Amino acid sequence: MPKCAKIFEIGSADGANAKYIEKLGYEIIASDVAEDFINSIKSKGLKAIKFNILENEFDEKYSAIFCWRVFVHFTKNDALKVLKKVYDILEKDGLFIFNAINRETRDVEEEWVDFPNEYHMEAERYYKYFSEQELNEIISSIGYKIHAFHKEGGENNNKWLVYVLQK
Repeated sequence: MPKCAKIFEIGSADGANAKYIEKLGYEIIASDVAEDFINSIKSKGLKAIKFNILENEFDEKYSAIFCWRVFVHFTKNDALKVLKKVYDILEKDGLFIFNAINRETRDVEEEWVDFPNEYHMEAERYYKYFSEQELNEIISSIGYKIHAFHKEGGENNNKWLVYVLQK
């Protein structure tokens, strides 16, 4: 993508990824549903808005959408909705970069849990684990081209399914 391309991040949390994207020379709009995160992002000098991808609508098109460690909280129907919504607002040849926890690394398809490690939130949260085949079928039904794909993280370097999709 050309420098200064406009990128929207879904679920920016503390804004660390958005700050990195900005340092690469891109215009980034960070978003989250939590006010605490919005304030944290703004304190880093970034543009941030309160945005719920399942409820809110985009008001413009983007060169790319970035969504890191958010798909894990979507049901299959939510994931389909998000993938369609993003496809519709991407510019021609735009990119959607996201990851999801690999189903093959779990004993269950979904669960409510408060992990005692890096994901600890002092409250149970919904987690959905996708298989590569399941996501590939959804992706292909919408019309995306898989521009790049790999697995990363975890003990066997296969915890996360990482996608770069092209409109």
